[in-house]
Amino acid sequence: MYCPECGTKNPDENKYCLNCSARLIDNSVASGAAPAFDIHRVKSDLGAVRGKARNALEKVDKEKASASFDNLTRNKKLLPALGVTAAVIALAVIFAAVGKSITSPKNIADKYFKSYISANYEKMYSCLDVTDSEFVNKNTFAVYMQNRSDSLTDVTNYELTELYGDSYYNDVAESADLKKTFNVTYYINGKSSGNYMNIVLIKSSDKKLFFFDDYKVTLENLVVNNVKILTPAGAEITLDGVKIDKKYREKASEETSWCDVYTVSAMFGGEHAFLVSGSVYKDSEVTEYVAGGSEITLTAELSNAAVLTLKTRSESVIKAFYTGASIKKPFGELGIVDGTGEIEEKYNELTDQFSEKNVIEGVVTKTEFDSVYADNAGNYSADADIEYTYNYSQTGYDGIKKVNTDTGFANVVVTFSFDADTSEFTLIKVDI
Repeated sequence: MYCPECGTKNPDENKYCLNCSARLIDNSVASGAAPAFDIHRVKSDLGAVRGKARNALEKVDKEKASASFDNLTRNKKLLPALGVTAAVIALAVIFAAVGKSITSPKNIADKYFKSYISANYEKMYSCLDVTDSEFVNKNTFAVYMQNRSDSLTDVTNYELTELYGDSYYNDVAESADLKKTFNVTYYINGKSSGNYMNIVLIKSSDKKLFFFDDYKVTLENLVVNNVKILTPAGAEITLDGVKIDKKYREKASEETSWCDVYTVSAMFGGEHAFLVSGSVYKDSEVTEYVAGGSEITLTAELSNAAVLTLKTRSESVIKAFYTGASIKKPFGELGIVDGTGEIEEKYNELTDQFSEKNVIEGVVTKTEFDSVYADNAGNYSADADIEYTYNYSQTGYDGIKKVNTDTGFANVVVTFSFDADTSEFTLIKVDI
């Protein structure tokens, strides 16, 4: 029978409902008997109907749920979509977590300092707010760091703390999350007291992994700009092992006609090794400190081969001058090229001097070079002391002309220009 209150089906012999304990009334009808109206029986019948209806609905719901699940698991087209969706969601969660960790300012500061103390300069460089160029890159940065004297490779422990509330660091940029400052307390092996340094990061205009704010370490005066390097004309310059290309060379002006001027738009500040070399120079290495707007002047000695060339050519010019002038040989027959007319003028002066002495002929007998050097105009000069012998005619008191021999001495400076592109010397001046 069914409970008139809750509709639960109970055994016929029960007097009370197993579910709600309400009193049960027999709602069955004997065969052939006329039913009499009984309110309790009506309630019991209603309860029975309600119970059967509820059981039927529960059965339908279970069947629907089971059918829905069966259809879902049997739909081979739907299952991959569900798997992909789940995978995408999982990857998105992982991506967000990893991206947030990678771009965390504290993690970037920590990565920078760890790279510093482990001398991993490539990873350290990746944390910096710099723009790559020929002389600002991971390779030149490694050389720059190796040349520094403040290595931290003996750090045993450190602690990284973000600075808040300090009037010096808590500025407008920090309040807008444009800048973050971290203090590092680190300990050196064998020392009990701590050392301190600050790491300042600025928010990059670029996004990391397309979505996340990125921060870079900024160092004051790390990169300096527009450094001028003055070198001997035609010299090749190497900066920390990297050759400075001729594209950085400026066109000479009146002030810089004596040298080549290279302008490097960006490089790391501090000490750098420069090497001056070339076809006419001895290799000369020097260390110079570079700051923003610096002007570095480099010098170099002429190579032995260049000195020998200059001496040989100078001696040839001197001999041609003195031999030719003594016999009044026209300048054009000397085989000397004169682009300015100054050399011919000097030759004619020497010719006039010999004429005044009635010199018939002369010859240079000795040439000693005091020095071979580069002057302030970027030219190369050979300074020589010479001795020459000459014959001259002289009329005696008796009116008879005689030929006498005498010895003369002079200092001669022969100057050449130098073409850096062709490595050729060109005679430009003779001073007697």
